Amino acid sequence: MRVLLDFFSNRHTLYAIARFCYGLLFIAFATAKFNDGVAISLAELVKNHPLLHLGPLLLGNIGFSYLLGCVEFFCAVLIFSGFAKPRLGFYGGLLAIITFLTTLSLLFFVPIWIDNVGAPFVNSRGEFLFKDFGLLAAAIMLTSFDAQRIKASQL
Repeated sequence: MRVLLDFFSNRHTLYAIARFCYGLLFIAFATAKFNDGVAISLAELVKNHPLLHLGPLLLGNIGFSYLLGCVEFFCAVLIFSGFAKPRLGFYGGLLAIITFLTTLSLLFFVPIWIDNVGAPFVNSRGEFLFKDFGLLAAAIMLTSFDAQRIKASQL
């Protein structure tokens, strides 16, 4: 028990693990955006959003998906850079927060409840979107940690 308590009370180790896992997650998200099938699904997902629907219209399904993939790769680079440069990690965290707030805005524009059943039973789109609450919380925690590191270095 003592070993577990020591491990889970060492916030630097835990934040390093979280940063690594979060960076890998963004690489996985980004890589998926370079798949044509994902690009088509993404365009379908955003078609009712008042702003996001413009992406596929202006850039095409593939171009919009590739752009999002590039943004997610950039986010991963910033998050990984946070190991050495807290300010870059902070910016990566902010970008992740914006990413997940944007994705969560889809909750207002896509059907998320199972047909003929309703709330609280979510369909696969709802499951896809609701996971972003946890990812948003993790982004806020990593961003907070980097903000603390930046402030501590300025003292």
